Amino acid sequence: MDVRVDDYLTMLAAGEAAHQRWLRKCGLHTLARAWAVERGALDDMGKALG
Repeated sequence: MDVRVDDYLTMLAAGEAAHQRWLRKCGLHTLARAWAVERGALDDMGKALG
């Protein structure tokens, strides 16, 4: 799949915020889930920086 770099970086940057918002909207937000999302976002940031 051919994806522009700037589009890919935008997706990685928006991923955590979008996931946290979805958890809150669906009534699924807990501290444990928020932590898990944050940990996953660290992996995304590693991909963006690597």
